[in-house]
Amino acid sequence: MKALQHSGNLRSIVAMLIAVGFFALMDAVLKTLAARYPALQIAALRGLTALPLFFLSTAMARLLLLIRVGPEHMRLHAWLYTHLFGPWAAPVNASLAFALAYVLLWWGLMWLLQRTGLRLRV
Repeated sequence: MKALQHSGNLRSIVAMLIAVGFFALMDAVLKTLAARYPALQIAALRGLTALPLFFLSTAMARLLLLIRVGPEHMRLHAWLYTHLFGPWAAPVNASLAFALAYVLLWWGLMWLLQRTGLRLRV
């Protein structure tokens, strides 16, 4: 029992370190951009895409739960997790990988919108 508890604590610590590393990377990218672009543009990068990001990612999360696929009529969210992340990782790591992939997907889409100058209004 003690070994299982120790293993769970270690996984939690590793997950927190990965999350801190991810946020440190995002902060470093914004600081690198701040050296090349005016402060107002960096503030716009942080703020202008926040509302569309919130609404679109929430809508996508709901759609992933509403859409059913396959012969078992699994939710699309569960199907993606089971078929893309479940086979190669333990459940806790697969869940973390799924969450990071979802965040990176939206981060990439918002970067692309910012890069092309397209503005979404909510």
